Amino acid sequence: MSELTSRRLVFCQKFKCKKPALASAPLPGAFGQRVFHHISQEAWGLWLTEQTKLINERRLKTFDINDQKIIRDYCQAFLFSEQ
Repeated sequence: MSELTSRRLVFCQKFKCKKPALASAPLPGAFGQRVFHHISQEAWGLWLTEQTKLINERRLKTFDINDQKIIRDYCQAFLFSEQ
């Protein structure tokens, strides 16, 4: 990771404060860019843990398009919903 990326901060929509940013977009497309610009490394790490629980508890298949939509919807709610 370059020195510039390691110092990049974002106003994290999950924590409502400035935190260290992700080094790159974690997902392709517009949603990945939204996460990259508005979600911190810490919040993304929390989501990855939550995602694992979601996949295991609901027995989702990551290759199934319908299950991918479920995961994406949960991700968006987890990271961006007002709590």
